[in-house]
Amino acid sequence: MEKLRIRAKEKLPRLESRAKNSAPLDASKNKADHLKRLLRQAAEQLRDAGAEEPERLAEELWLLSTDCTRTQFLLGESEISPSAQLRFEKFLGRALSGEPLAYLAGMAAFYGFEFQVDPRVLVPRMDSECLLDLALEITSSHESGFCGDFGTGSGCLLLSFLAHRPKWNGLGIDLSSEALAVAKKNAESLNLAGQCQWLNGSWEEELELPKLDLMIANPPYVLPGEELGFGVQEHEPALALFTPKGKPMTPYCSLLVHARESLTPNGILLFEIGAGRDEEVVSLCVDNQFKVQEVRRDLGGIKRVVYASRPASI
Repeated sequence: MEKLRIRAKEKLPRLESRAKNSAPLDASKNKADHLKRLLRQAAEQLRDAGAEEPERLAEELWLLSTDCTRTQFLLGESEISPSAQLRFEKFLGRALSGEPLAYLAGMAAFYGFEFQVDPRVLVPRMDSECLLDLALEITSSHESGFCGDFGTGSGCLLLSFLAHRPKWNGLGIDLSSEALAVAKKNAESLNLAGQCQWLNGSWEEELELPKLDLMIANPPYVLPGEELGFGVQEHEPALALFTPKGKPMTPYCSLLVHARESLTPNGILLFEIGAGRDEEVVSLCVDNQFKVQEVRRDLGGIKRVVYASRPASI
């Protein structure tokens, strides 16, 4: 009996030890389950509101609300504090109104760079990256030159191009002085301010422009009343989105006037266009004696960029 008692006593500490060790595991599991429920409920709300990829968006909102990395989040190491949950609820409320994630974060990734963005400028889209691919292909043998970006917004097109062409300089033009303020900050943060000039003005008016070797433009091409993505019309600048009512080609007509006057002989013109607008824009270029070289598709297969050149004879 004595031996049995001793054995029983010896086992007790081990049982206690197991119970102590299980407490943190249970707490950790409870926190993980709580976060899963929190994100699932948020995703359901976002889906009901009309957001795209609601599960991913809910995760991104949580990452914005905490200091953890995506790796830590995936490993279940995200800290769940009352302050983080409060920040998450605030971000969720803004996202439910359609405010873009880029505005909530204050930054957007584009062509491998991070750009400051806010409601003063459009959120950069991956669709526009094919314009840069084409610009870099065409200028691969041009060691130096001058690029004009009409409707520069955040500066994402011009600055991404100049970052890959360190001996080029550029001019960013925008009607919005507030947009130019954002572009200037992005130039500074990317250490490209020395390659840039800025002009606050309208392409519908006469502009004092230098000679351009390359002209790029992503003008407004959304028709008033045309269906847009969740929250775009409510939160992004209408000036950069919509064409004049009943005159969808007006921006391109104005830009072609500047292209005739400012592009060097054989200078390059790259227009971003909306889906289904390629024939109209190509016809405009031909009517203005430009030689259309290519219509480039984006990653979704949509004809997105018209590439034309200015003949030396005009």
